[in-house]
Amino acid sequence: MMEVNEKDWKLFRKKAPEWQRRRIEELNASYIALLSSSLSDEEKFWKLRNRIIEDSNNPCVDMDMLRSCMHQNLIALLIRDIISLDDLEGFSDDLADTMRAVLASYWQIHDEAIYDD
Repeated sequence: MMEVNEKDWKLFRKKAPEWQRRRIEELNASYIALLSSSLSDEEKFWKLRNRIIEDSNNPCVDMDMLRSCMHQNLIALLIRDIISLDDLEGFSDDLADTMRAVLASYWQIHDEAIYDD
């Protein structure tokens, strides 16, 4: 991957906590829905426990805030629809173009895999 310039790194560090907060809000809403469901208390407990364990390992929740991981973090956020390409406003054109290309490649591979099944 390309080198991370200082402007992009500073902007990422500023925006990443908000993106994480948005994702955690979505997760909390899904936990509330689970707890409000008609499942038994035992089923709710175990489903919630497993979801929290799974979600806590999600790179969108627990990002490595290292400069060398910035591109991987952005790709994970984009692929999981936590952010959109519009959220890259203010980042360098090089970074935005790279993310567009990576995302296009990902969706092409993803779509081919679906149609090959």
